[in-house]
Amino acid sequence: MEPEFLKTLLSTTELWKFEYFRYWAKLVHLTATTLDTCKAKFCEFNSQILHRVDFLTPLLHALLDMFSNKNLFSATSLAHDLTEIYESRDPLIIVSKSLVSSVCTIISELVSSPYRCPAVVQLWNFILLSHPAQDTYLDYTLKGHAEWVRPEDIESSAADEAILEPQNSLLSAFFEKVLMNFDKDKIAELWKETNSATTVRKEILKSENDYRIFAPSAMRLDSLICDQQHPDNKDYWSSDDSAAQFEPSVTKSVDHWLITLRADLISSMCHILLACEDSLMAVIELDVITWKTIIVQLTNQTHLRIRNLIFLLLQNFFLRCTDKYRQEFIKQHGFLILANHLRRLSVTYEIADSLFSIFCGECVKILDGLDEEHLEKMETTCFRYASFHGLFALLEASVTDHALFWTVCSTLQKIFVANNLFRRAMIDCGIVDTMMNVLRLLCVEQPSVQTMIGPVFPLLDCWISFSRSIINLVIPCRDPYMYSRSEDFIWLCQIADYQLSNSVASTTPSERLRKFSSLTAPPPSKLCSNCAKQMVRRALSGLLDCWFDSIQSVVVDSSKMIPVDERYDDDNEDSESDSSAFEIYYGDSHFTSTSYYGDETKAERRRRFEFANAEELSKRLSFGLEMANNLFVFGQIPESMSEKEEMLFQSYIEILLAPWKKRQTGEYHEEWYNVLLGCKERARVLLAQLIAYVLFPVQVRQKQLFYDPLAAPIIDEQGLLRRRLLIVKLLTAELSNNKTYLESLLEVNLDYQYAMKIALHELALCPQYYEIWDEYSEDLERMIKFLRACQLESPLANLTRDEVRSLTTDEVILLHTFKEKRSKFVESLKKESLRLMEKDNSLVKAVSDNAMILTCSIAELQNEPRKFYIQSRKDAINACAKANEVLANLVEELCHPEAPFFDESSWPKGYSLDTTENLRRERKRLKPDHYRFEKKFLQKNRQNEVGDTVTNLAPLQRLRESCPNFATTDYIEASNAVRLSLSANLIRTNWTCSGEIIISERKIHFLGEEAKSTQKGAKCSPVTFAWSYNQLSEIYYRFYLLKDTALELFTTTGDAILIVFATTTDRDMFIGQLKKMGLGHLMADEENQLKLINQQWRRGNITNFDYLMTLNKLAGRSFNDLMQYPVFPFILSDYRSTILDLNASQSFRDLSKPMAIQYKHMEDYYIQNYESLAEENKRTRREGETFYSSMFGAYHYGSHYSNTGIVAHYLVRLSPFTNVALEYQDNNFDIPDRLFNSLDTTWRLSASESTTDFKELIPEFFFLPEMFCNREKLELGTRQAGIVVDNVELPPCIRIPTCYK
Repeated sequence: MEPEFLKTLLSTTELWKFEYFRYWAKLVHLTATTLDTCKAKFCEFNSQILHRVDFLTPLLHALLDMFSNKNLFSATSLAHDLTEIYESRDPLIIVSKSLVSSVCTIISELVSSPYRCPAVVQLWNFILLSHPAQDTYLDYTLKGHAEWVRPEDIESSAADEAILEPQNSLLSAFFEKVLMNFDKDKIAELWKETNSATTVRKEILKSENDYRIFAPSAMRLDSLICDQQHPDNKDYWSSDDSAAQFEPSVTKSVDHWLITLRADLISSMCHILLACEDSLMAVIELDVITWKTIIVQLTNQTHLRIRNLIFLLLQNFFLRCTDKYRQEFIKQHGFLILANHLRRLSVTYEIADSLFSIFCGECVKILDGLDEEHLEKMETTCFRYASFHGLFALLEASVTDHALFWTVCSTLQKIFVANNLFRRAMIDCGIVDTMMNVLRLLCVEQPSVQTMIGPVFPLLDCWISFSRSIINLVIPCRDPYMYSRSEDFIWLCQIADYQLSNSVASTTPSERLRKFSSLTAPPPSKLCSNCAKQMVRRALSGLLDCWFDSIQSVVVDSSKMIPVDERYDDDNEDSESDSSAFEIYYGDSHFTSTSYYGDETKAERRRRFEFANAEELSKRLSFGLEMANNLFVFGQIPESMSEKEEMLFQSYIEILLAPWKKRQTGEYHEEWYNVLLGCKERARVLLAQLIAYVLFPVQVRQKQLFYDPLAAPIIDEQGLLRRRLLIVKLLTAELSNNKTYLESLLEVNLDYQYAMKIALHELALCPQYYEIWDEYSEDLERMIKFLRACQLESPLANLTRDEVRSLTTDEVILLHTFKEKRSKFVESLKKESLRLMEKDNSLVKAVSDNAMILTCSIAELQNEPRKFYIQSRKDAINACAKANEVLANLVEELCHPEAPFFDESSWPKGYSLDTTENLRRERKRLKPDHYRFEKKFLQKNRQNEVGDTVTNLAPLQRLRESCPNFATTDYIEASNAVRLSLSANLIRTNWTCSGEIIISERKIHFLGEEAKSTQKGAKCSPVTFAWSYNQLSEIYYRFYLLKDTALELFTTTGDAILIVFATTTDRDMFIGQLKKMGLGHLMADEENQLKLINQQWRRGNITNFDYLMTLNKLAGRSFNDLMQYPVFPFILSDYRSTILDLNASQSFRDLSKPMAIQYKHMEDYYIQNYESLAEENKRTRREGETFYSSMFGAYHYGSHYSNTGIVAHYLVRLSPFTNVALEYQDNNFDIPDRLFNSLDTTWRLSASESTTDFKELIPEFFFLPEMFCNREKLELGTRQAGIVVDNVELPPCIRIPTCYK
């Protein structure tokens, strides 16, 4: 086959749409076979021939064309033939693979052996342009790491906002009942004798009946029964079936072969980047492939394999490119832009391998692990530092794949632990924020925590392990910036816990979880929100516990800590690491100013990684204690306290007590004791708050006083009781050694003394706590006696109602102080949340701006190849359109009655009126045409003559129909520039077509989309027209359906086209565009035309007929609109005389009067009719009727002299008006007696015999005798007199037309 012909054939996609695509696939397969070295002898020769004709370019352009209309080139048509052969396999997969393999064979042969630079450029342009144009942008909608933080949601709780009023508490209620049932003097005497609250309690509660009496009726502790009573209080740490709600449903589908082809070609490009010579790579990185054009293909990329290959392509690009392009990537925030895209994708091991390969500078597989020794000695560069942004985004995106998350998290942890420099870079790049984002995603990944901490993929434990490594390795270091980020870690967890737990807002727990996790909709189960709260609480408890352990470890046994990197030794000057890495990247990144070291020496930098001194560690320990205090005192008590939280609480109290233990005991390491002494005073205040607000259960009291029982937050009151008893036990243990310390605690705040007194007496006396008395009575007794020794007398000493009221007042005061301190905590939390939320603003703005700039540069890079592609497609379309036009003309010339291929069996037997007008606007020409109505409306003999001519195919008809339709917008744009495009309707006599009217550089085009008949809306074939500007003679404004929205175009060939626009604005816009193009002269000057024809008519220069036709034209009447059809008057009134006397006035109608009142009796009738209607209108208005016959006022005539029915009535014997008449009468002719049968009858009905019929004539009466003849042999019916309706009866004075003979 001629290679030029083969190239044109394969690249002309218009030939291969739908069912013809199978032939294109076969042709491609044959072409690929000729290039296969195993199947063809002359494959090298064939390859050279294809190179010579530049076969690759049109082939790739054809594939791009197919990409824009994938549904037209589906492999489904190829698979039908294989369904029976491959019963067990999907034939669509088989044919798609075969087709893709054939195309790839051709392309790879034309690109490789050896790699040709122009071919590689074309291949890359195809890959780039095949990505959807609307998605060719870098996503610049960045958000900061802490975008989930919402300072507006951090408000005081409902209880904090409540008005505090004295009400009986648990202890007050108990004493009230004691006073009602016992003698107060007896109680006082017993107390004086024994000084024992236990003895007094035993005296009061002697029997079970006493327990029932003293149990509170209206208010009681729910600690022992809340777990069973509350329907939502479940163990969220156990597995739950609702996890299935979060499992995505996977539906396997076969990819379109073009998608598979694109993936294979990207894979080939990946291989080219690795295998090409250095000289070719230098050209590729300079002029062909850039990192931004690779990343942009991730935008809205839904195909998983293509995403994997794009990351592989990016990996190979950075492994081969020079350092110049890596530095450019860093300076333009490439990794941050990549990370922004990555967070929106589902990731795989292939993507993870690519990102870690970019980091390592070599191909790695993370499942094989990274060597720790290699990590320790790895060269540190700014590119590696910046790559952590991508790795952190990978960690966040991998949460949905548990195995991948475990692998990525453990790998990053290994890097963090192994290398001090990388550790600093990871902190700088936001590992803390990333870990917090991962925790947010884990909160909604599974509603059951069991799957998070189970034996298979311990996701949460993996997260906690990495977080502990961060705390352990950052807290002891002197570097203030790294330490500040660890503080941010704790603050973020504290904010998350508060946002999830605080019920101040009217939002539900699910809504709070949605905001926290940035979901578009709330999770489907409440279990998720409860699970999330427990997970965040568990994480915060683990971090604080690690905080305390790491500080203690560094001073007690620093050998367990990882030493400082040896590359910071002053003597090591041969290191290959980039010592200016921080200056190169972070100095310009706007990420944080603290990451820039300036002119510090290696020794100064090394000191940043040394351990902090005792003073610094004391401050850091104080911060941890403050955070723990916020958690236990001001934080919402959880529904279920975890073991980790209870262990933290015990450690926290022990640390608070530790500074007051005597140094001589040897219980603590000397350096650790010095650290503890640094926060001694702060520990005393915090312990006092713990006694005031935990030992005395402030939050339980708030719940009882200020919440509706059904809306109150659920809290673990049993766990709270365990905390209170632990405080009692540890304080009691300190009585013998540190009594002075306990006394100092009471000096912190007078209110705290009353809190301890109330709490101890409540635990010792109230029957709700009877289960603890056996174990803790002695401790409670000792603490009550201690209070007495401190001048805090027990209420039992003087139990009066004033004393009870005093206790209630003390509780109110305690609640008030708690409210104040909690408000301060909320304010500090809000301040920190605002700081954390805004800290990335400058970075986000810089990256967003840069992404928009890069998007513009990508568009510029695409301009040249896209213009080249568009121009080549325009040339192809033009060539095909010209060929199609030649073929259509050839078919027409070969098939007319005088041509060799004429076929009488398919030639039309009927005739229809052509729309062409002569210079006098007369439409006289009849053209051969098939009947558009059923044959039953023809006479029997005519039906036999017509036969099957309508259904028989004309010669070469199939050849003509197989030609593609080039009347499209693409063809118009390919032919000349489009100036304006508007929606419009084209109106003809019997149909209307909706579509698009286009003004191009050289023509006006109308592209029809949907056509229908004017009367019944029956579907018709859409039409397409094109008029060059020299074909247009005049354009007139027109009304259509009483709307000023139309134009009528008159051509030099005698045609008139009525165009109706959607609005008047569209019509005016169309005219305005023509005027801009210098075509304003086409607009008719109707006023001057009217003056001119008046003068010509008066002078006798034009006939009456011409004058009336022009008046109709200027009045807006059109042959295309039957409702505004041109109208002519009746001239004669005598239609019975054999000889017409033109000198007698009785022979003519009175033109001064309408047709309805040609006679006096008719005039009198209409005057009387008008007066009757006027009188009726007045009467009905007086009577107040709503609907009546004359509601719109009186009138003379109830009909019109011209409308669609009148035109169809006159021209019923002439197609296409026959179709109009049939549709007008519901697919039937009118009653034979009402049809147009006689001119004399028509005159009489209009002038004198009918009060509803006064129609005028139409222009055809004066130039078209065929309208009176039934030349088509229509079956019009038989009149009541038995006369068959056929030709129109003419007056005796008129010469019989030719068709009558």
